[in-house]
Formats: sequence, structure tokens, C-alpha cells
Amino acid sequence: MLNILKNRYFLTSLVFILWMCFLDRDDIFTQISLNKKISALENQKEYYTREIQKLKIGLSNLQSKPEEIEKLAREKYYMKRDNEDLFVVISKGNPKPKDTLINKIHSISSKPTQH
Repeated sequence: MLNILKNRYFLTSLVFILWMCFLDRDDIFTQISLNKKISALENQKEYYTREIQKLKIGLSNLQSKPEEIEKLAREKYYMKRDNEDLFVVISKGNPKPKDTLINKIHSISSKPTQH
């Protein structure tokens, strides 16, 4: 065993390995954390690629089908035809409605005017 420790090639190799594993700027711990970040970024890339594909399909539907435009206008922007009335139903689980266009209109119209 002592003969191995006296061997300068072994000692040089050992010091080099220890230096590269623990003391270097790109040590093992840095490499592990960078690999985790790469994996997370690849997962995000896959997610956003799927979302872009969904949006492209939705856009092509909107461009080719007029009933899809009407559906979007009615559901998202609460638009209506001239001869219709619009009712917004709020469920019991969510008594306070989200900040939507309808709520903004109601809050603007309910403010007293100053003369």
C-alpha cells in the first residue's frame, strides 16, 4: 500500500481527480445541477411546443369556421346578438366573480357621476 502512495503518477492522478471532482469550476455538483436545469428546460420546451400546436389548431379553426368566432366572442367576451339578453351565472363556490369585462362595465356604470 505504501508503494502506491509513493508512486508520483498515482499521486498526480489522484490530485487531478480530486481537483476535477470537487475544486474545479465545473465540478460534479455543478454538472448535476446543470443537468437538472437542462431537463427542466427540455420539459418546458415540450410543454410550450404542445401549447403552440393547440393554439395553431385553434387559430386555424377561427379562420375557417365563423361559428367558432361567434362561440369565442360569446364565451370569452360576453358578446350577444341585438335581440338577445345576456345573463352571467355565478356559482356558489365562487361568489366573487373574476375581473372580467362585464364586471368592469358594471363597476364603471355603477359609479356616481360628478356634476
